Amino acid sequence: MLQKDLKQSSLDNTMPALASAYINASLHVYGIKVTVVKSKWSRFAVFEDDLRELHIPIRDYAFTVSTILKAWCVSHKFGCVPVNVFTGDWALVRFLKVWQSKTVTIDRPSNYDELLYSELLVARMYIATLLIRYVRLSFVVEDIKAMLTSDWYHMYVSKDKRRSKFISMAIPILCEEFGVIFHDDITTYNDIVRKLS
Repeated sequence: MLQKDLKQSSLDNTMPALASAYINASLHVYGIKVTVVKSKWSRFAVFEDDLRELHIPIRDYAFTVSTILKAWCVSHKFGCVPVNVFTGDWALVRFLKVWQSKTVTIDRPSNYDELLYSELLVARMYIATLLIRYVRLSFVVEDIKAMLTSDWYHMYVSKDKRRSKFISMAIPILCEEFGVIFHDDITTYNDIVRKLS
């Protein structure tokens, strides 16, 4: 029962997929790690619903908008696309012009969002469980395996070195979610737990 409640509370506090896509796109296109404060999650969630109604893939939107607005951001001395612009009508109109064009292609990493989402699910459950009792990461992975993408699971099982990239992307997000001030000395999920203990 406690584990079921723990899973549900972990999912209730889940960052919207569009916010994760925004973080990934900013890292990929601008080379900077950004964080999305929890107070902005509702803005991302509402805009994400609008994108879904228009049948616009979230990853495509994030990477395309970040790419097409790069020159604008540089000219206005922004490190990346501001949240209010990213989730606004102006960026959406610009995106739709590019998206409907058959001649423009935007490069983006494949299944990045799904892999990061799976990494975050595992990490949230692992950290939340460790705060109550000791658990091995492998037990958490097996417990929520049905919620994870097969690509992430294969990467985990085969001990693929690419997973370290997703861990390093997840740690700042998790620090913000758990109220831990992110420093370079936080490199593992256990480091976050130690800061919380």
